[in-house]
Amino acid sequence: MQKKMIRIATFSFSVLLLFSIVIGTAKATTETLAIEPMQDISKRIKLTISESVSGKFLVSNGTIDFFVTDPDYSVLFSYNQTEYAQFNFTASKSGDYVMHLINSISPTKVLVEFTYGVNYVVVLQQDFKVWYNVGTWSTTLVTPPIQPPLDLLAILSALLTVLAIGEKITKGFRWLLGRLWWIWKYHKPRTPVVVNLPKSEKR
Repeated sequence: MQKKMIRIATFSFSVLLLFSIVIGTAKATTETLAIEPMQDISKRIKLTISESVSGKFLVSNGTIDFFVTDPDYSVLFSYNQTEYAQFNFTASKSGDYVMHLINSISPTKVLVEFTYGVNYVVVLQQDFKVWYNVGTWSTTLVTPPIQPPLDLLAILSALLTVLAIGEKITKGFRWLLGRLWWIWKYHKPRTPVVVNLPKSEKR
């Protein structure tokens, strides 16, 4: 029973480690953009059906207009004169989706920290006071569960593997000791029996 539990635990941690590595590949892109007055900076991303894009932007010295278009050039949602926002959308069709960042009212250049990624979850780390007008957009922010560090998972998986191997070695050693004890108890060397035959008489 103990051996079975160790095998199950080892397999579970190995699967969890692999899953964590796979999830870790969904990285985001972060850029600092300098947008001149009346300039439109576009970010094009190719998606297949059901792929999702999440991201956020923060303007350090003003506001921008932000909107996303689908492969048919229809506007999915928009923000007007916004300092900070998070966004998320899922592709309903395959093709190019374009994210537009526009400095429409500021007479000077604005700096924008722009983060986005495919199948990426945005985690809000600070509270910002934001004033904005939202177009046709609705979404739900999903907070991912806290994942243990990959190094810790690797160490635990290795320890469980060593324990499983150690159990086999211990079992073999016990079997060997038992065998030696059995040989010592039941296979003691027998004392040779000496038979003295009478000498033949001389005629």
